[in-house]
Amino acid sequence: MSEGAEMTRRLRYLKKCRDNVRKCWLDEYLRALQERFNARSTPTHEATITKGSLVLLKDTTKNKANWKIGRVVNPIVGKDGVTRGYKLLNGNGYVVERPLQLLCDLEISGTSDDSGSSVEDAEHSGDIIETGANQRRPQRPEREARRTAVNRLVGVVANENEED
Repeated sequence: MSEGAEMTRRLRYLKKCRDNVRKCWLDEYLRALQERFNARSTPTHEATITKGSLVLLKDTTKNKANWKIGRVVNPIVGKDGVTRGYKLLNGNGYVVERPLQLLCDLEISGTSDDSGSSVEDAEHSGDIIETGANQRRPQRPEREARRTAVNRLVGVVANENEED
């Protein structure tokens, strides 16, 4: 097979992989974000969104696939001490301010922690996580849809490794 044909085949494969990831993102993850907890198990909004978290910036378009993603830079706190919004870093490098109502938490923390096992254990138990420098934040309970998606992805990776 010629080098040009091999590259074309590889590009088709990569496009197919990208489309599959996008489909899973839209069908499973974004739809699962609508899953709501009852009032007792849901922590407050400001406890779930922390500095470095990834969020969707809600838009007037109904298609969530077209919503922009941003990283939380700093909270915007009112005079009464309540978090009113966040300063976000867009993909294009601009820092924008958005109120809580226009943000959708993606449950992806942007901070890396070397003690990953203790964080994972706390995530499953719903305990309070130590984030360093004497900061504590409540950990929300893990959603069933997230656990299912993670298990499915682990199975796909295991199957691909067996095939190789």
